[in-house]
Formats: sequence, structure tokens, C-alpha cells
Amino acid sequence: MRNIIYYISISVLLIFNYSCTTEVDDLFDQTATERLDANVRACKDLLISASNGWVIEYYPEELQSYGGFAVLAKFDENGEVTVSSEIAREEENNQPNYLTYTSHYSILTSNSAVLSFDTYNYIFHYFADPDYGNGASYDGDFEFTYISGTDEEIIFRGTKTGNKIVFRALNENTDWVTYLDGVYQVQEKIAESPYSSFIWNKGAPNEIEFDLDELNNVFRYVPDNSNPDVWESIGFCYTPTGINLYKEIEMGGTPVQNLRWEEGKLLSEATNIELIAGISDNYIPYETFIGNWVLYYNNGNTQVNVSIEENKKGSSLTLKGLKIGTRGYNVELGYSKKTGKLSMLSQYMGTYDQYYVYLCPWDIGEGTLTWTEGSGYDLIYDDNTDKPELTFVDNGKWSGYNVTGIMFFAFSSPSPSNGSAEGYLVRFQNLVKLVKNN
Repeated sequence: MRNIIYYISISVLLIFNYSCTTEVDDLFDQTATERLDANVRACKDLLISASNGWVIEYYPEELQSYGGFAVLAKFDENGEVTVSSEIAREEENNQPNYLTYTSHYSILTSNSAVLSFDTYNYIFHYFADPDYGNGASYDGDFEFTYISGTDEEIIFRGTKTGNKIVFRALNENTDWVTYLDGVYQVQEKIAESPYSSFIWNKGAPNEIEFDLDELNNVFRYVPDNSNPDVWESIGFCYTPTGINLYKEIEMGGTPVQNLRWEEGKLLSEATNIELIAGISDNYIPYETFIGNWVLYYNNGNTQVNVSIEENKKGSSLTLKGLKIGTRGYNVELGYSKKTGKLSMLSQYMGTYDQYYVYLCPWDIGEGTLTWTEGSGYDLIYDDNTDKPELTFVDNGKWSGYNVTGIMFFAFSSPSPSNGSAEGYLVRFQNLVKLVKNN
């Protein structure tokens, strides 16, 4: 009897499986391979269809911590792509120019069609190269999974980050240099302005203040004023007319994503939303810090002449004059419109012979140093003296230690670690202040 029941059960299962398989096959006119091949063809046909190429809002890093960047790309049917970007700007005879880079692309097959920039292209590999020693640690993508598309817009996702990457067809009458310089001009206007935040519905209970991250294309904000300690961040891309947020956010129940720049405002014309620019009470103009200074260290007993010069307008400056032997090295100083402070943080500085050199904050009392990102000094401005001064203060980001000096430290690898540490090349102990000399 048990054998009869067993055979009946097997028969029922086989009939059930057959009927299910038939139903699934009937849902599709093509096999999975045929559908994937069609997806690949659709992706390539769309890519080459834009006669003037695509505007790409490119977001590296899975949390969009650096914000987004404008990239232009034109694809041909032979597998070549020409790319330019806001990061490829140069000046020629006082006129802007944007370098272009041509490389190969492929449409790969995985679970979907995947666009791969499969030979070196400076733009995409600048964002994707993990070699921090070359200044490229954005942790971005150079392969993108195809989601959907039309002749006007294609949606991809970064295969590593999962970020949504939007390709929009560039108007055939728009010159690439004109477009990218429009992006640059809007960015410069906001960077050069004294504005450190943008405020929606100022003074109302549901007011939202968007703090501008001076180093990255990112806003920080409190979405719910009943929870003032809960902050969120959202990246954005500059455009020739304003900014596009990475995704829609709600202001008073209204979704907002695209904003037009108008002096002192960011406007969402479709929803009548206005963000009014704000100036911090601690604001100190960027130009205040530019000039010749004297650096005092070793508790003020040693001094060296240095200069502070423009670097990235509105977000960073360059300190020049510190040397290893006779070779000078530049130190990047962060600039904050909101706090009125400069910052000197752990950073990569270049090479010395076969070594990679980092500026490392140093706790002299504990006899240790760090290359932890964000650790270092705040520089506090004071003009209530005979000459303006910048005082060095530990920024508190190196937990359990007190920054009292810096070292230019050598590593055998571009990624610093205990295993690659070789020793200091020069050190500046007990940094005190910078005094302006002009």
C-alpha cells in the first residue's frame, strides 16, 4: 500500500511541475537569452542615438558623500566613447576649455545589460580608481547596469555603488564647452558668494535649513524639526541653470528635485518653492586669508615664512612654504563659510623619491601620529591684534589624543598603514599660530 501511495504522489508532483513550467514558458515569447540579447541591443541603440551625446549626472560613492558631477559622453556604433566633464577644465588664452578623452566601451551581459568603460578613460577612472595616492579615492563606478530608457533619458545603476545614474540627451545645438562652462559658472557664483546655507519657509515651525558642504556637492539638513539631532545628507549636481538633487525630497509635502539659481535664491518653478540663501554670523570672506604669513611653531621659538593662496574657490586654500629639505610641499587648508575657520587635516601630499608622503597629525606627549581622515587642526581667525592671526587648535576628531604638531611622513604604499610606514621626513612640533605679514 505504501508503494502505491508513493507512486501516486510522484505522479501528482510530476503533473504539477509540468503544468507550472508550461505556464511560465507561456508568459514569454522569447527565451531568457533572447530577452537579454534584446536588452543589450536596446541599450546600445539608445546610447548611439543621441547625435550630440548625453549629459550624465554621475554620483560616485554609495552614499553620494561627494555629491554629483556633470559628465558628457558621446557613443558610436564601433565601441568608442568620447567623454568630457566639469573636472577636465583648463584655461587657454583666458578662455575656458574642457579636455575630451576617447576610449572603448562594451555592453556586457550579466543578469541585465551592463555598460562598461572597459579601457582607461581619465574621467570615469578618476572617480573609480581606488589609488588614493593618485588623488582619486571617490570609490565610484565605471560599469553601469541598464534599467530603462528612451531617446531622451536612460536610467542606469552603478554596479558597485547601486547609485542611480541618469543620462539625458544633450540638445544637438548645445556646444559641449558652453554647457560645461555654464555648470562651472553657476558653481563659481555659489562658491564665491557668502552664502553657507539655503532656507525654506524661514521662521515657520516646519522651516528647513540646508547647510552647504563647502568641499562636496552635498546639503546637510534636519528634515523634521521635532527631531533636531537627526540629520540627513543629499547630494546634488550643478547644472548651467542651478542644481539637481540626487532624488526628490519633500518640503511641506511637496516633492522637489530641480532648482534654478537666482541671485540669493534657489527656486523650484514647478512647485513655487523658494530656498533663500543665508549668511552665517561667523562668516569671514575667503579673500581675507590670502597673502603672506609667518608660521610660528616649536612653542613660538621657530618661525618660517609661508603664503596662503587660492585653491578651490570658496572651499579650500593652499599653504605654501613648508619643505622637505629643499623641496616644497603644498598643504591644503579647508575653508568654511559657516564657521569662519580654516582647517589643516591629514592629507596626501605627493611623493618623495620612492615614498608616498602624508601630512600626519602628531600627539607629541603620547609619541604617536595618525593619518585618520578628518583629524587635524582648526585655524581660528583673530584680527583684534596688531596683525591678523590664525591660531592652531586641535579639532577633536582624533579620539583620545591631542594634536600638538604635524609630520610629513613617508609610506612605502599609496595607502598608508602601519605595515607601510617608513618614518618621518620632517616634523613641526607645537604649532602655535600664523601671523599675517602684509
